[in-house]
Amino acid sequence: MRMDSYTPVIIIEGFLAFGVVLLLYFLHVREMRQIKAKKAKLEAEQALRLDPHAADAPGVTKESRPETKQATPKAS
Repeated sequence: MRMDSYTPVIIIEGFLAFGVVLLLYFLHVREMRQIKAKKAKLEAEQALRLDPHAADAPGVTKESRPETKQATPKAS
């Protein structure tokens, strides 16, 4: 079998390259979204540690509040 034209091969390689670029783009967007969510969560926890009254702010749920350790009185 002899190939006189490489046009179909070039078109297939173009589709494959385009698909790989799209895959890498969507993976990058997904990873950046996860990083931003993690960063926002850490900033919210840090703000709650600095200002305990911020827990009453709208949008703050019980699950998003950091766990605080209760101070136990010392027996003397």
